[in-house]
Amino acid sequence: MGVIGFLIALSLAFLSYFIAKSIKLPELAILLIIASLVGPNGFELVTMEEVEIFSSIGVMFLLYMIGLEFKTENLLFYGKRGLLFAVLKMTLVAIPISIMAYFLFNFSVFQALLLGAGLSITSTAIFSQVAKSFGVHKRPEAKQLFAELVWEDIFAIFLLLLVSSYGKESSIFVNIIVGLLYFAIPYFIVREISSVLVKKLPNDEEVYFLFSMAIAGVLVLVGELLNVSEELAAFLAGSIVANFKEIERIKQHLKILSSTFIIFFFFSLGMQGNLLVLLNPLLIGFILFVLLVNAIFKTFSTSFITLLFRGTPKQAAMSGLLMMSIGEFSLLLADKGREFFEGFDVFSFVSGLVLVSSVLAWYFPKLYPAYASYLIRVVNHSSSLFNVLRKKLVILKEDKKIFYAILFILAFPLSSLILNSALPLPLLLLATISLIFIATLRGKKRKNKSN
Repeated sequence: MGVIGFLIALSLAFLSYFIAKSIKLPELAILLIIASLVGPNGFELVTMEEVEIFSSIGVMFLLYMIGLEFKTENLLFYGKRGLLFAVLKMTLVAIPISIMAYFLFNFSVFQALLLGAGLSITSTAIFSQVAKSFGVHKRPEAKQLFAELVWEDIFAIFLLLLVSSYGKESSIFVNIIVGLLYFAIPYFIVREISSVLVKKLPNDEEVYFLFSMAIAGVLVLVGELLNVSEELAAFLAGSIVANFKEIERIKQHLKILSSTFIIFFFFSLGMQGNLLVLLNPLLIGFILFVLLVNAIFKTFSTSFITLLFRGTPKQAAMSGLLMMSIGEFSLLLADKGREFFEGFDVFSFVSGLVLVSSVLAWYFPKLYPAYASYLIRVVNHSSSLFNVLRKKLVILKEDKKIFYAILFILAFPLSSLILNSALPLPLLLLATISLIFIATLRGKKRKNKSN
């Protein structure tokens, strides 16, 4: 049954992609539905063992492909702007979701923060597909958002490490830092050696392809020996390859190969979920309510930050509508964190959220004309307020010490997960306002000295 089950999974996975492309819906949504139906919680046509190996390779390829987008020059170009955008957006979404989960649904502090942090991440894959579908992927705001999503993916990787280390005898933070420090030495050695070797390779696409795979294999193996997660090792391998100009022309081949395994990864995740629980009216109501809150805060926070960064109301409207989806990292975090939600099937719940949000993500941009006209009215009535906020933002970006201090404070959900405690929100807001005030005073002093 092993080979037959594998062939069934392979056929159904690609059938899902074919159906999704035909009806112009996200592949992830169709994949989750079909996988749930044929898995252990459905008709049991395929077992987990038959796709597990390909699933493990798939998650590594997923992180590897994200690493390929993480070019050093892109990081330097977008710099503070992309980092600040990501932290602000994730914080403005994670905090209300966490508060809602804690007070309304009686989750523990850790459970609420983990759910809030996971749902604050926008799906890079769905964002790219929707942006291309509406022909806005080459617009400036779309490029800025993609850079911001790279930062979100990095935060998501850190969250995965955090959840994987949680509950061990030693400190979570110490576990992560020690692992990364041990891994830093072989990482830099591999990076330097590969940067020399790539220039000496024959000018052949097959050789470049195998070389890029070898880098990933070496780093994943070293990570396994040093107890560093294979996801992080794959991401770092991708970031090394991304900076080689010689590898640029084989990226399409890498994407084709990785897509095959990533399909299996999402298929295996779908098999673990039980979408039949969505027949429960109470759970459906819970999902729709959380999805509504999540979509509202993602849309409005993204639009607000875009306006702060001197974007036009039309750019802010399109940016907000493109960023409402929930996707791959939310599923990964739910999969890693399911042991912390006893008595609640968090994975099936998040699968339901991903399913509904991925479908709605294709219809949200159709609200663009109405939403854009609304934002134009808001900006016209609040132009003085936005001007003040923009000036404060410029002052903060010029004062590096204050800037990074505020970034640290705004990373409320992440820092709270590390400390496993909910920091009082009034204290958080007071600290942020105080730092902005200090930065304003320092900015005035610098201006007076220059005059």
